[in-house]
Amino acid sequence: MSQDHAAHESAKPATPQSPDPTEQSSGPAAVGLGFDPRADVPRSVQRSRLIAMQGVVGNRAVQRLVQSRTPIAVQRDGGTPPASGTPAPAGGAPAPAGGSPSPTPATGLDASMLTFTGGDLKLAGNVSAAPQGDKVRVTAPDVNFSAHVTLNKDVTLGDNQNIETGPIQALMGADRIGVYRKGGDPTGEVLEEKHISADKTRDAAGEYDPRKGTVSGATYAPWFSQPKFLGDGNREADVSFTDRPGFSLDVKSGEGSLTEVKGQDRFSLSLAAKRAAAIIHLKSTNWEVPWHTAISPTLTGTGGSATSSVATEPPPVFDANQPIAILSAQQWSAFDTVEKAMAAPVSTLLRSLPAAKGQSPDAHKNIVDALQRKNPTLTITVTVQSTNSIAFDDRISVQVKGTKTAKKGSVVIGDGGSGTFAFGLTEVLDPASIDAGTTLSIEILEGMVWDSSEATGTLPFPFAGDIGLRKKGSAKYGASASI
Repeated sequence: MSQDHAAHESAKPATPQSPDPTEQSSGPAAVGLGFDPRADVPRSVQRSRLIAMQGVVGNRAVQRLVQSRTPIAVQRDGGTPPASGTPAPAGGAPAPAGGSPSPTPATGLDASMLTFTGGDLKLAGNVSAAPQGDKVRVTAPDVNFSAHVTLNKDVTLGDNQNIETGPIQALMGADRIGVYRKGGDPTGEVLEEKHISADKTRDAAGEYDPRKGTVSGATYAPWFSQPKFLGDGNREADVSFTDRPGFSLDVKSGEGSLTEVKGQDRFSLSLAAKRAAAIIHLKSTNWEVPWHTAISPTLTGTGGSATSSVATEPPPVFDANQPIAILSAQQWSAFDTVEKAMAAPVSTLLRSLPAAKGQSPDAHKNIVDALQRKNPTLTITVTVQSTNSIAFDDRISVQVKGTKTAKKGSVVIGDGGSGTFAFGLTEVLDPASIDAGTTLSIEILEGMVWDSSEATGTLPFPFAGDIGLRKKGSAKYGASASI
């Protein structure tokens, strides 16, 4: 995962080197978006894949051309050229003129087709914390491996055929916790714990923009970073993996200051190969980062080191539509009493409800109780773009339906005017029922003569922003919500 959610500071693409232009090197990054390579592929990925494949197919064409111009012989890798009439070296080089036909291309994919060296995960250094403006940046040590993968000499793939090889990584679970104590006293009362959590999902390197909530530079599924391509004319590849998880936390939250970081990230990683839909894992490793670090008054700290172990199972491979780690992370807060929850902003309480519901029943109950006591106001603003009647202004009411139904109005509004309608949250919803998929049904009624439904729409969690209305009558309205 990546910065400000559950973050990878992973590899940025390096300068392409023919014929394998897809290698990445270290640099700040998060995780990236996957897509089905059979569907629309971003041009940057198309370009890198086509260049690499050109190296495979082009070399084959050159070999055929050289073969046809006897008595010229081809010497490969410093070896002795094959004598006329002898079979070609395994791996796809055609036989010289008059020799045996080329080997039959292999189908499918299995480990016997490849040889590899390396792939051992290296972990060095400790978790560290440092000031970052009004935040504290917490960073893991570098985690990396390098490997060399070879298509075996007795294997021929055929024209336009290749095997991709690279790292595949899955996040197996993450919970990063910032502990906020009253007055910043390291032994003081805990007022709040801020979580950045994510469940099991695909992981990928890329650069995360926290302002836009988007990832750039990420490669396609199932790869963590850009794979390399093996083929008859390009039989060896160097594969590298680099990751450096990290995240940022506010220095202060209400009356509390950050004094400690807790939690851990767990990952499953493999050096893998893929041909069409077939995937094999050449070497698999599990690794984790323990985040426990005391934060000093100078906003610095040193924690433990990452650890790894031999995996008994390879990482799960997710569908291309599965959200990557950085985009699936949830930020939420836990409070150990209702009174502490009451001191938090309504936006924090609402945002925390879905994750707390699944991860901390006690924290969830305290948040629910606080929202019931606060009963924050849900405000619906309706703008009249054109009235229902040519001669009269509209008399508007708004009906909101959640686990309960409430109606407010009537307000007389003419063309170009607007009105507001205020609902207590508990009038339309039981806070205990709220999760990330909760929506409210909105209906705009016009009642100058009788109530008629002029427009309807839905308001999804967290119940703020523009409401997309579906016109039902002759009037034309717009609507938005805030809480």
